[in-house]
Amino acid sequence: MKRSFFCLLALFIMSAPYFAKAQYESFHHEGEFGFQIGAAHYFGDLNPDKKLNRPKIAGGVFFRKQVNDYVAVRLGANFIQLGYSDIYEKKNEFQIRRNLSFNSNLFELILFLINITVPKLNKIGSQANIYIIIDLFTKKN
Repeated sequence: MKRSFFCLLALFIMSAPYFAKAQYESFHHEGEFGFQIGAAHYFGDLNPDKKLNRPKIAGGVFFRKQVNDYVAVRLGANFIQLGYSDIYEKKNEFQIRRNLSFNSNLFELILFLINITVPKLNKIGSQANIYIIIDLFTKKN
């Protein structure tokens, strides 16, 4: 009884890679949906000290499709709010008197072409991903 149990266990262990391979080959990747949420901040003439004191909302959605083993396509849409004002700069008298400000909503449609792996890109043999980004549409309100 004990011997037949171990024989069945050994048979199962030896056949497991066959069943795992059959399941892997039957898998068909249709694609994946995702979302992203975070913060955006303005850096420029109105914010010369590069302070992170007025973050605004940023977010987006995307769909990624695996074309083959090496290439994927990702289509996404992003929304970003940006804004800043001279009144946030308390120490700079010029900026307080200038009194400039802006608020903008940015909408973006973007296409990524992704090369999944490039083997032996450098001398130590590590792998890298290559991204080609095409900004299809950006609208500012």
